[in-house]
Amino acid sequence: MPRDKPLDGRISFAQRERARRGRRAVACDVSGRWLKFGDPFDPSFGEGDSVWVDVLTDIHDDEAGLGVPPRTRKLATLMVRVEDLRAIVEQFDEERRAGLPGA
Repeated sequence: MPRDKPLDGRISFAQRERARRGRRAVACDVSGRWLKFGDPFDPSFGEGDSVWVDVLTDIHDDEAGLGVPPRTRKLATLMVRVEDLRAIVEQFDEERRAGLPGA
């Protein structure tokens, strides 16, 4: 059963993780890693709006059991252009509409 499918009316694992991480977080589908986006800002040295992105990972304590939330560790921080992110998402949408495989 998919992890984002709720059981018996309860919230799913994916829903619980989205609530824990916040509305500006994006999870990896195959690992405990995820991205957390900060507020966009307009740096005077760059081209357009940029945003800080933290690359995070969750570390689970197997002995503590499932009731204990994981520890979060930051792996890296990136500053990326918002326009670049938009362009990549638009490229995926165009390829999907055209039925093209990803490059």
